[in-house]
Amino acid sequence: MAEKVPALVNVAATLTGKAAPSELAVKPIINSKKVSDHHAIIPTLELQKCNFAELPKGEFAILQLIATRLLVSVAPPYRYAETVAEFRCGEEIFTAKGKTVLELAGKPLRSPERLRKQMRPCP
Repeated sequence: MAEKVPALVNVAATLTGKAAPSELAVKPIINSKKVSDHHAIIPTLELQKCNFAELPKGEFAILQLIATRLLVSVAPPYRYAETVAEFRCGEEIFTAKGKTVLELAGKPLRSPERLRKQMRPCP
């Protein structure tokens, strides 16, 4: 199965109109030890044969959602550096926290509105 993932990711990228991740983290999605009672919904290479124009709008939207989740799942992990500073003024302690993004990874594949909220600079 792992050898088919790059082709499957390309099909998912074509379906969603989004770029496939440059590096693929295949191991997190190909681990049958973590599967217990349910199985994941993942697209198959049969999608290459489909005519998406024939699908009803709602079904196509669901398929795009599943394909997007696959792209996010195989993207490298989101990485950031976190800074915590504590200041004392008299008897009071003030704490400030901030994050600096090191690698966005699969974040841009998600909702642009959600990404804008997360990328808001610290005041």
